[in-house]
Amino acid sequence: MRAVWFERYGGGHEALKKYDAVIHCATGIPWSTFEPNLSDSGKVIDITPGPSAMLTFALKKLTFSKKQLVPLLLVPKKENLEYLVKLVKEGKVKTIVDSKHPLSKAEDAWAKSISGHATGKIVIEP
Repeated sequence: MRAVWFERYGGGHEALKKYDAVIHCATGIPWSTFEPNLSDSGKVIDITPGPSAMLTFALKKLTFSKKQLVPLLLVPKKENLEYLVKLVKEGKVKTIVDSKHPLSKAEDAWAKSISGHATGKIVIEP
């Protein structure tokens, strides 16, 4: 991922690498940021696809581009959610909490969220 953030954070020899796959977890980062950092047949898996991601996906498919943006769309199934609840109860899956904020400081939580630097869930407490 370092090459993707070259413009923002600087580089070094690692910034010259091309990536075969990138898991795109944030919102608001355009395809143009990823494309120059992908290998010839690199793919970006977008887990937060919006309208522009869907348009990029369609255009890349229509033009037979080897570089692809793949929107990840999931529909939860009851049995999968029950299995997930079981894993949580067994302590095999846990939520990572970045920070907790009282409701009176919700704006601080929002600022943290949109900064893109949260390393877990941001909790707002009553």
